[in-house]
Order: sequence, then C-alpha cells, then structure tokens
Amino acid sequence: MRALESETGLKEITLPDAKGVYLGKSYRGYDFLFTTEVGDVWGRWAARVTLSQLQDFLSEGRYRTSVTGSQLDRLLSRAIGQPLSIIVIAKHDMADAPRLDIITPFSTVKSPDPQPEIYSIGMNTGSIYSESKSLATRLKENEQLMERISELYSPYIRVDKEAITYIYSGPETDLSTMIRNKGSYGAYINHVIEILTDVGEELKTQ
Repeated sequence: MRALESETGLKEITLPDAKGVYLGKSYRGYDFLFTTEVGDVWGRWAARVTLSQLQDFLSEGRYRTSVTGSQLDRLLSRAIGQPLSIIVIAKHDMADAPRLDIITPFSTVKSPDPQPEIYSIGMNTGSIYSESKSLATRLKENEQLMERISELYSPYIRVDKEAITYIYSGPETDLSTMIRNKGSYGAYINHVIEILTDVGEELKTQ
C-alpha cells in the first residue's frame, strides 16, 4: 500500500463505519476516491454501509439519497462475488452532467440504467452509451483519451450528476495484464485517474 501511495499520491483516508481501505487525493480540480476488494468480502449489508459513506463523499453533507435500491446500490452489488474489484471515483461539481457509459459486453458489471448506444470504440473497450450525443462525440474525437481507454480490459466508466466512476470487476488475469502493460499497479491506477480527469474536462464543455 505504501508503494501505491508513493507512486500515485493517494493517501489513506477514513470513512467512518465503512469496510475496507480507502485512498483519496485531489488532482486537477477533482477529488478522487480509490478502493479495491478481493473476493466476496462485502456482503449486502457491508456494501450499503460503504455506499452510505460514498454518498457522504460525493455530497459533502449537502444532501443524502436513499442507498437501498439506488442505481449505485444495484451497480456495485453486481461486483460482489467477483474475484477482484477496482473502483476509482472522481467527484465533479456539474449537477447537470448527462448520463454516459463506456462499457464493453465483456464487463461483469452492467449499467443499472442503460443509455442508448452512440459509438462503438473497440472490442475490448466496447461502446459509448449516452443521453448526450454531443458529449459522446467529444469523447470519441479526443484521440488521446480513446487511446488511453483502449488499454483497459473490460472497463465500466460511468458519468452521472455526481461523479465519474471507473469499475473493473473480474478475473485476476485481466488485471495482471493491465498492470504489466503499464509497468506497475500504481501506473495502472494513475492511468485510470488520467482517463477520468480527461472525461471530466470534456464534460466541462457540455
């Protein structure tokens, strides 16, 4: 964990009553939260405790939404039981952000509120689904962003009114390949952080 903190700048933070280890940092104007789970260690109750704390992180106490049955609840519950789950969240301040997903058919995590498909962007990467064709077009035309995303295996990248979220949930083999391709675990997480930041920058021009 210390090596990861050193390489990424992420620092351990405390989320009261939450299970697991959380790291966070501010980067290019975004507040990031990182966590990982191995195996079926959450359980439904623990997942909702965690989600409650994530809601606190996203809202900074300005409002609270029901966790049970929420889209976030349904989304993360689908990651429970997978061999590995990596979650990186970038909080933004754009309450009018349109819904958008970048997801591949190979992803074990599916959107709880599917959007219309706009563009196919590759076999490993999948397609861009969104209620906003203009945002989807800007992302697709960002060649550096598309190149970065193409290096991910079975990603789920979600944009909603609260945050930009990356979820990998699946076998260790795919995760090991991504880490090996980037050179280290920290480099892989930094890669994801850059992707979420680039998506956020395109979102600002919405």
